[in-house]
Amino acid sequence: MNKRWKFGRPSLAHFCWVLGYLFTLSAMLYGMSKIREQQLSGASTKLEDSWRQWRKAAAIQAKGAGPVKRKIPKSTLPPMQVLFADHYKTITLAAVIFGSFLYGMLYFFTQGIVAGDHRQLPDSGHHRGTRTKAEHPPD
Repeated sequence: MNKRWKFGRPSLAHFCWVLGYLFTLSAMLYGMSKIREQQLSGASTKLEDSWRQWRKAAAIQAKGAGPVKRKIPKSTLPPMQVLFADHYKTITLAAVIFGSFLYGMLYFFTQGIVAGDHRQLPDSGHHRGTRTKAEHPPD
């Protein structure tokens, strides 16, 4: 049986990987909650002003006075506020799944590099830079 698949006492490296995953997961959740707090608080007046200006410009273009005929957005809130107010659970779940997938791939590739096959490959002599001058055809 392969050494990697035996169950028993976990190594320090595996403990560090799990600890790193938990740290990464908690950092993602903390960051998402801080962004949500910032978006839902009244402190984002600059974003709201920008959104109001864009809605006014869209209203002008909806009348046919611009290069593109636009529809006036129904929401008076900026899209980021709507996203974090209505779909916070969905984007948090997506971030956790995607982050876990990336962390798992990092773990998988790192384990493959560290515990990979370290045998020498046979030298066929056809690799770039391995030929000697005697092997080149005469000019």
